[in-house]
Amino acid sequence: MSINHSYNIANSGNIQVVLNIAGLDSGDCSINDLSASIYAYDTRSGESRFTCPLTINDLKGLLLHLEQYRMLKDERVTTVGKLVEISEKNESIFEYLASSNQETLILALQRIVKGRISSEDLNIILGRKEALFEFEKMLKDGELKEKNWQEFFERND
Repeated sequence: MSINHSYNIANSGNIQVVLNIAGLDSGDCSINDLSASIYAYDTRSGESRFTCPLTINDLKGLLLHLEQYRMLKDERVTTVGKLVEISEKNESIFEYLASSNQETLILALQRIVKGRISSEDLNIILGRKEALFEFEKMLKDGELKEKNWQEFFERND
């Protein structure tokens, strides 16, 4: 008796999309001997629409990707965050924030501090950081005149 190793991913009425893992019924075998595919067919005619071969490593990658979403792992989760789904892996949050644009970063920081600081406060903080980088660069440049320093301090009052 053979076990069905197919999973119906989606059905649009006329098109059925299926994930299939092959090679599991052949007894003891190497993972390298397994194969998988996602395919679609027309439910009216049975005609194939597409087949996409996958490796077991592709499936492992998909599983790891999906495991980061709590609502997929825990049926009790009924709401999700707007910014990012927070998981146990804080590193992924830090990577996301590090690659975010300034507007997204400000919104994230505001949510973290729960309204204790305003957008204006964050802009001041971010502006001070940029000014510190400029100040450091100016210190290394020994050819600046007093006028250059005066302009810097007036801009960053």
